[in-house]
Amino acid sequence: MSKHKARAENRMITMRWSVPKPWCIASVTLLTLAVLSLIVFCHGTAFSEEVMKKENLVILTKQDQGKEIEVKVGDVVQIELEAIGTAGYQWFVDNLDQEILKLVSEETKVLHPGRLGAPVLMVWKFDVIKEGTTEIEMSHYRSWEGIARATDHFSVMLNIL
Repeated sequence: MSKHKARAENRMITMRWSVPKPWCIASVTLLTLAVLSLIVFCHGTAFSEEVMKKENLVILTKQDQGKEIEVKVGDVVQIELEAIGTAGYQWFVDNLDQEILKLVSEETKVLHPGRLGAPVLMVWKFDVIKEGTTEIEMSHYRSWEGIARATDHFSVMLNIL
């Protein structure tokens, strides 16, 4: 075989293998997507199960005002209340038995981005650490005016088993 003929044959072989077939591309793409989806699904499932085991979340809102709520040691009580933050009004915890409940987080969420004067959502999370009965009391006021000028109140009684 001549040198020129051998080069031409090598080029044909190279060209034949360098152009992937459409079904091959599709198969590899589908296989890659399936593996990635499985990884994401399994990670998400494990994460949500871990969160579910870690905390039994009890969410309380303004509609729970004055109610008696039953929870268990190990639960997390989350209180969500709207405030008029742009006018300086906030919710403040007035009464908390720290032997029974432990405040673990407090945050403010914007409810309507871009709307001036829109209410915000204030969110507190409390770990339930001991059996007993306790009341959470909160008031809505401007910090510089004090509790005497509160515009609203919130309270719930917790029976902890």
